[in-house]
Amino acid sequence: MKICHIIGAVPVDVEINPHEGDLIIAADGGLDSLKKTGIGPHVFLGDMDSVTDPDLPDSVDVVKHPVEKDDTDTALAIEYASIRGFDNFILYGCIGGALDHTLGNMSLLKGMAEKGKTAVFVDGKYGITAFSKRRLEFLKDAHGRVSVFSLSDSCVGVDICGFKYETDKVLLSSTVTLGVGNEFVGKEASVCASSGTIAVYTEVENLLRYSNLFDKKIV
Repeated sequence: MKICHIIGAVPVDVEINPHEGDLIIAADGGLDSLKKTGIGPHVFLGDMDSVTDPDLPDSVDVVKHPVEKDDTDTALAIEYASIRGFDNFILYGCIGGALDHTLGNMSLLKGMAEKGKTAVFVDGKYGITAFSKRRLEFLKDAHGRVSVFSLSDSCVGVDICGFKYETDKVLLSSTVTLGVGNEFVGKEASVCASSGTIAVYTEVENLLRYSNLFDKKIV
């Protein structure tokens, strides 16, 4: 399984662990953040309006876009990787900065889930993923906080099982906060819905190491 790692402009103190066959894209200002890790990108993509050090080796594929465009650099990076056959994504530094970009990226997350792609947006210690028509399962090693949201107008038949607070086939609306502030309790746990797009926010380790989100451990 190949994963596309997209690094955005918001500084994130998190380890990036690419595997053979993965794709690393620095989305504009994300190049500065990536250089601090000592990892080089395969692709630099953006309009160069927020890069302080644009020097790159010749081996890096540079895809320049105009400053005035209809899509964000993050959206264009997702499109670039999707065209090249990637369906699994980890995006660093793409949420937690400017609120408008964070909200825009939540729209991207919803769209990716509805197209059957798997994505985690990493915000430091925490991450958020979204999915439709599947059950997200966690091992008993998962720990800490977890919150569940509806990215659709409503999600029908929502089961939140094995957590401190559980639900049984409830209707979860995008206008309520029913799923906020739950906890792992040392048991196997899961989240699913009969219809709609569900978002789950929890520690990155829970998503990348202790869940069935990807087919392999990422960290």
